[in-house]
Amino acid sequence: MTRENILAYLVLIFIYLLKSISDPELVLPKLSLLSFFKK
Repeated sequence: MTRENILAYLVLIFIYLLKSISDPELVLPKLSLLSFFKK
C-alpha cells in the first residue's frame, strides 16, 4: 500500500467511527461485513 492509500483508509475509518457513534445500529452489519472480507 502506498502512503496515500493508508491515509485515505484511515480517514474512512475515522468517518465510520464518527457515524457509528451517532448511528449505533449501523455498526453490527458493517462489522460482520468486515469480518466476512477478512476471511
